[in-house]
Amino acid sequence: MKIINSPNFDLRPPSTLIDTIIIHHTKMADYISALKRLCNPEAKVSAHYLINKQGEIFSLVPEENRAWHAGVSFWRGREKVNDFSIGIELDNNGEEEFSKELMKSLLDLCKGIIKRNPIDKFNVIGHSDVAPGRKDDPGILFDWSILAKHNIGVMPKGKLITKIPDLKTIQQLLCAYGYKIDITNQKDQQTLDVMKAFNEHFNPKAGSDWYINSQAILESLLEEMENKNLS
Repeated sequence: MKIINSPNFDLRPPSTLIDTIIIHHTKMADYISALKRLCNPEAKVSAHYLINKQGEIFSLVPEENRAWHAGVSFWRGREKVNDFSIGIELDNNGEEEFSKELMKSLLDLCKGIIKRNPIDKFNVIGHSDVAPGRKDDPGILFDWSILAKHNIGVMPKGKLITKIPDLKTIQQLLCAYGYKIDITNQKDQQTLDVMKAFNEHFNPKAGSDWYINSQAILESLLEEMENKNLS
């Protein structure tokens, strides 16, 4: 691991529990350009780590400090996700497959982070999950199942269901899982944004449409979350 100290950080709120990992892609031509931006004080953006296509890991901000990676964000009832999360940038322009070397290093890095911090597996998520409609990374080409096979994050197959419930119920279930969504019973822009963010993570071919397999996955996630809380 190479250490390159970014000036773009501050202190977390006192007694903050770090329980979340946010995965990003750089959406830039190369990792050198991304490093320069993440270390540029005028950019006012950073991450705790960056991994390039060759699998090299760069540490930019110590985990105990707050990096500036998530921006305006919300997850599972909490705003300001930077306060309680660790941000990982991946060297990827958003239109290409993630290299095997990068994914292996990401897996190893996440395992280390989880040993040092009480990371909830339901809190290993993407930038798009905490900022639907505003961000789309790490994108539909990121394979979440690689992490989920090692109990890092979740990727359920989906339970057997026969119909999609009404829109209000879908909104309530998405809210229960962790997304910020107002219960309007309308297929408004915020609902489309959250559906798209959910599908980008769990059902990439669906876009912002809501199919029976999207619903099946959501219900499986909530069931797994409930079982975890009961155990």
